[in-house]
Amino acid sequence: MDMEGHGYIGALINNQQAHTILDRDQFAALYYLAGNIIREIIGFLTVCHGVAISERQLHRILRRLNLVRRHNESPLEDIITAIQAGSGRNTGYRLMQRRMLDTGVNASLETVRVALTVLDADGVHARGRHVLRRRQYLNQGPNFAIHMDGWDKLKPFGISIHAAIDGYSRRLLWLKACSSNKNPQYIAHFYLNYIREINGVPCLIYADRGTENVIVRDLQYALRWHHRDSFEGLSSFVDGSSNRNMRIERFWRNLRSMCGQSWIDVFKGMADYGILDTSDMIHLECVRYCFMPLINVDLQNTLRYWNEHRVRRSRT
Repeated sequence: MDMEGHGYIGALINNQQAHTILDRDQFAALYYLAGNIIREIIGFLTVCHGVAISERQLHRILRRLNLVRRHNESPLEDIITAIQAGSGRNTGYRLMQRRMLDTGVNASLETVRVALTVLDADGVHARGRHVLRRRQYLNQGPNFAIHMDGWDKLKPFGISIHAAIDGYSRRLLWLKACSSNKNPQYIAHFYLNYIREINGVPCLIYADRGTENVIVRDLQYALRWHHRDSFEGLSSFVDGSSNRNMRIERFWRNLRSMCGQSWIDVFKGMADYGILDTSDMIHLECVRYCFMPLINVDLQNTLRYWNEHRVRRSRT
């Protein structure tokens, strides 16, 4: 089983032909290589593929395929190299383990946690201090309310990022780099792709007040105009201050640690060495031409890592 296979799990689930191509054992191996635990693999097989097996049977399948994590841990040198490489070196140990799987490096959560503590003790301590008393967030279910916003930390270097997140599941709906996140046509394009994907319309959209959201606002009004509920028409779009948009605002902090800070450091380093002049539009166009495809690949990997990670139960 190729280690690259787990990167295509989402596509395989959505592809009806996949059921005829891959059998039960291959699906089990894909979910295993994606870092899922036994009960999660059984759940995926049952819900997504209609295959019901017991834990004992799944353990036998994985042993037969030589997929046993505790016997397949990579050398410590490879683990340390994987932690220090790439744009996600500021992440926590769970997400770090997930990123390492993509590079073919296998390590237990405990090994990654201890290695991070040794390599980046200050970072581990800083991440552990973010303990807040949160107010209760109410949402009726998936695709009920979505939150969308732009991230401008790369804007001085000619690149803007836009994203949307499902308020209930915290699943990222899109995460894109573009030349401007203030262009309403770009934002409308992301929104239309999303409603085509789900074959429906969210009941409610939260967004900041700005001209970049006017087309999405009008589309949402029109598509929800004849719905007979409390979120029909003009009630289906809420624009206001960022504290109403807390789901996506909270994600931006995660994005910075997952890959954003690394790109900020790259461009700041280029500016410090005189390679990049942020006041020169030709330089900014060159940055977009050379780096935007790479950043979008990084963002799509980040979206996948985020959507596959385990979400803690909300505290009330």
